[in-house]
Amino acid sequence: QLHDKQAFNFGVALRAMLGRISSLQFEISGDVPEKIDDYLTADCLLRCIQESITNTLKHSNASRMALVFSHNGAELCLSLRDNGSQKRLGSPSSGHGLAGMQQRLAALDGSVF
Repeated sequence: QLHDKQAFNFGVALRAMLGRISSLQFEISGDVPEKIDDYLTADCLLRCIQESITNTLKHSNASRMALVFSHNGAELCLSLRDNGSQKRLGSPSSGHGLAGMQQRLAALDGSVF
């Protein structure tokens, strides 16, 4: 065994990612997991947050985003909200962001709703 398995510093990674985004102000509340034992879970969660931020910046005129962490039994729940409104009406973009989030989360028995 070359390495001891260490928990991923999720809280540090999250704050570093959000700190690099100057076009939105972030509010983080609830039971933020500072460390996550499973790297795949931590990576999935960060990528979903990143995609949500991308969607907000692309499709909304928001200036603020709230990330609210909670637990439902053993499940980690995250609610993301922004103060924007849809920039344009019409057909949704041809991107794969939401589908990608759903696939990543489904692989870990999670979901988007």
